[in-house]
Amino acid sequence: MLHPSPRSSAMDEPWMETLAPVFHVVAVDTPGYGGSDPLPIPVTQLSDYLAPLCALLQTVAGPQCLLYGSATGAQLGIAFANRHPGAVKHLLLSTCSWTTQRTLTTPSAGTSWRVISPI
Repeated sequence: MLHPSPRSSAMDEPWMETLAPVFHVVAVDTPGYGGSDPLPIPVTQLSDYLAPLCALLQTVAGPQCLLYGSATGAQLGIAFANRHPGAVKHLLLSTCSWTTQRTLTTPSAGTSWRVISPI
């Protein structure tokens, strides 16, 4: 679970409790927010978070995960899924900016990406 910035993963705790009986749930504090240390480099773009996120997800979730992101967490989820499409089985986005299918690259085999928008 990827939270909006400048918040922390604490906002995801109720969802974690609800989902825990069915899923192995991990809510990540974006580096520099919540209880996490900042990255050792100055962050100038969202993509600066992708390599550390990939390393963390591979450690705690294995080679493929279901990924949820809200607001800036949704943007991070999109960027991660585009960079590592084989690592994302399902991508769920909440309160993200307008997203078209062109925002997401073509999913690899075994993934399911569908854009649903109320607009």
